[in-house]
Amino acid sequence: MIPPQAINYVGLALAKAAGWGFARLAIAGTQRVVDSEILRLSMLDEPALLMEIARADNAGVALDKPDDIIQIQYGQATVHRWLPKVRTLICPHRHRLLTMVDSPEVEIITTVVAYLVGGLPGALVKPLATLLVKRGISSLCGNSSLSAARIAR
Repeated sequence: MIPPQAINYVGLALAKAAGWGFARLAIAGTQRVVDSEILRLSMLDEPALLMEIARADNAGVALDKPDDIIQIQYGQATVHRWLPKVRTLICPHRHRLLTMVDSPEVEIITTVVAYLVGGLPGALVKPLATLLVKRGISSLCGNSSLSAARIAR
């Protein structure tokens, strides 16, 4: 005869395993959505990213449809406005990011997005993270990270 406590423990173990499996599936599903957005953004050049940032920061920019130069200038102003906050969120993690130098760009952008979430408005996180990775984490965080990049290699 199997003690009732053993059946209870087996049931709890199965429930934990099933919960873990469902959680992994849910995370994988959201990562695919995030990756497709980041993949789209990673294919843009800097002026196009600045226009995306302008639209994400102010929906009126998209509705008014000013010319590209005005959108780029607005995007650049938005980047400069958020740069101090971005530095405080990313630069403490620069050594981790510099160890990812050989990783695919989308993976690095996804990591930067994770550091920015909660510190910036949601619509700005992905385009801004993409721009920062394209410009280089070294240029964002200063020269001390350049020596760290040499050490990591």
